[in-house]
Amino acid sequence: MEHVFAVLEKESSMPSFEELLTPHQAHLHRLAFRLTGSEADGYDLVQDVLLKLYQRRAKLGAIEHLRPWLTKVLLRAYLDSCRKKKRSLVRLFNRKQGREGEGASIEDVACPHPPPDQQLEQESRQRQVMAAVNSLNRDQRLVCILHDMEGYSLPELVAVLNSPLGTLKSRLHRARARLKMILSAQEEGTL
Repeated sequence: MEHVFAVLEKESSMPSFEELLTPHQAHLHRLAFRLTGSEADGYDLVQDVLLKLYQRRAKLGAIEHLRPWLTKVLLRAYLDSCRKKKRSLVRLFNRKQGREGEGASIEDVACPHPPPDQQLEQESRQRQVMAAVNSLNRDQRLVCILHDMEGYSLPELVAVLNSPLGTLKSRLHRARARLKMILSAQEEGTL
């Protein structure tokens, strides 16, 4: 009988689903926004992942490094959604970036209320950078987003992306070179 109570005490001392995931939600939303390029699509992606994880909430407490694991789950869900869209009979046209909700950054801004001209310039630059990132091929874009924007180290990305270190270094180098070329061409007005 003591064994049963010990198991019940252990289960009741485990953190709840909310306690486990609340510290990681901002990261998941930011990453989903960067991957999808849209706030609405990013929120939908995170909601889908959270629903799937809720069904397996009992196993979450046993995961040692939750943030990289959640990143991997979100990334796989994103790639699955991309595959589904490719196979879909109905393809959506690319949305124009000027629409409401798009181009808005969910990043925390250092100054909560910059002057309107600076805010407009900052939003324009963010749209340019995200458009340049989105023009990269999928592998380069993922490495660039996860390493340069989200701060994952290359050894961490080896585990998240299941790719060799040398391959990731090469992709990151090519992605940065391509971004530099695109952004400098935009500044010169040739694109």
